[in-house]
Amino acid sequence: MTMVLPSGPGYKIPPVLFWGGLMKKDDVTCPRCGAGFRRLELTSGSGSKGEYRCPVCETTLEQFGGDKLVAYRLTIQPSIRGLKAG
Repeated sequence: MTMVLPSGPGYKIPPVLFWGGLMKKDDVTCPRCGAGFRRLELTSGSGSKGEYRCPVCETTLEQFGGDKLVAYRLTIQPSIRGLKAG
């Protein structure tokens, strides 16, 4: 069975296509500056070995083994108080 999806500017693939255990969503908070992130993990794809660092304070949030694809998106800006304490 072949599925054809519409495409074009502004079109987004419905998230339903990724549900069913293929994609995990989590919220992650940087322990140093308090920035918040949405973490997406695709177990059906392979990623790269390496690490993800907070773009605000450079704290390592996760190290990757390359067996799955992981993406981070900043969702909550860090507080000024958290930045001054670090």
